[in-house]
Amino acid sequence: MKKSILILLCSTVLLIVQSCKEGDKDDNTTATSSASTTGSTFESGITYNSKGKLTLMFNPTFGAQAFELSPKSYVTAAADTIRITQLTYYVSNVTLTTSAGNKINLGNYELISQIPGQQAKVLLDSIPAGCYTSISYMIGVDSLANSTGVHTGALDPSYGMYWAWSTGYVFLRLKGRFTSQNTAYSFDIGGDGNVMNVNHDLSNYKTGGTALTANINVDVAKFFNTPNKYDLKTDAIDIHSAGVPSIAKLKVNIANAFNITAIQ
Repeated sequence: MKKSILILLCSTVLLIVQSCKEGDKDDNTTATSSASTTGSTFESGITYNSKGKLTLMFNPTFGAQAFELSPKSYVTAAADTIRITQLTYYVSNVTLTTSAGNKINLGNYELISQIPGQQAKVLLDSIPAGCYTSISYMIGVDSLANSTGVHTGALDPSYGMYWAWSTGYVFLRLKGRFTSQNTAYSFDIGGDGNVMNVNHDLSNYKTGGTALTANINVDVAKFFNTPNKYDLKTDAIDIHSAGVPSIAKLKVNIANAFNITAIQ
């Protein structure tokens, strides 16, 4: 009897490891549980032994401070005192990379409005079985969606994120006021060359299940601070076309502001 139990346990462990190595080949299974199996033994990355779900939770902050809209004020690295009235952006084309190097583009388009005290959620269904060592996505939309006219769903122009005069989408909008003179700043970043690509390395995570959640910190302070110091006294305060030179600073900073803090 003891020998039979030992054989069964060994077989179970072997099945888990094998599914992690070969899971990216199997995309026709069905999830049987929504519970995470964090704490089990997995290879580096996140593992789905069957089709599952992944939720991305975008949590805004301003450095170590809570994210609040005006009249709350913040001070940037360039000593600009700013207030924020709107932060809205697209998250699209979430792509998972397997441990074998295969890329799976989930082809999503999500419009996120960051509201204080609320987590912005992106739910991704039917993640194929496999082990994933990185996840990437665009802040913005791909060139095909951006150049083929208006679309429906999150890309509906009624959301106010479409340049009708220029035929293309606003990838990210940040608006507010700065200095004691209450001067307005308004950033509408768009244009195919200004897509911001974010990549998260998952290799340090060793977890799995059929319903996982990735908590992503969006540090708005980094929009102005890291790696480029953005100075509203000298850099552009009105961006409403794709060719404004100051976008080169901003798009690097914005991509750097998204970081995974936990996966469970």
